[in-house]
Amino acid sequence: MNRPAKLEYVNCILCGRCIDEEIVWKDYKDSAIVRCRGCGLIYRNPRHSQPRQKQIFSQEWTKSIREFSLTDYRSSNLERIARHIQSLKCGGYLLDIGCSYGTFLKYFSNSNSWKLTGIEPSPLASRAAAEKIPHAKIINDTIENVSLPKEQYDVITIIDTFTIYHG
Repeated sequence: MNRPAKLEYVNCILCGRCIDEEIVWKDYKDSAIVRCRGCGLIYRNPRHSQPRQKQIFSQEWTKSIREFSLTDYRSSNLERIARHIQSLKCGGYLLDIGCSYGTFLKYFSNSNSWKLTGIEPSPLASRAAAEKIPHAKIINDTIENVSLPKEQYDVITIIDTFTIYHG
């Protein structure tokens, strides 16, 4: 098989099943979002290596992508998820891992009952999120490097992040 440069094929990051998946959505270039036939986890395969992914987030992510393309195409799904969370909980501490521009956190920002934290590896996206939601704590780093208080968060979201996770 002719494998694209800079991409690696991986087993399911949850159950370890060897590349037995169905394509959910053909993504950019030679990659796809796939579903493991063993456990149902959805993830990206093939994907960038961990060093390349870190380089993308630290140096390239969102520099050539308008905010529109990272927010509007996801807005209806993000809003639906936010409404569901708000129907279950009236407020509390919310952590969004991989918060990008803060689009999801913005759905909680009009209420003083939510204390918002976002973690985002892209310096550009984390700055944009901090500007968009000044009262939120936006951390420019990866979850592996962040030390968080135990049992502080009532809600933790990891939307669109597992597709690139190198756990």
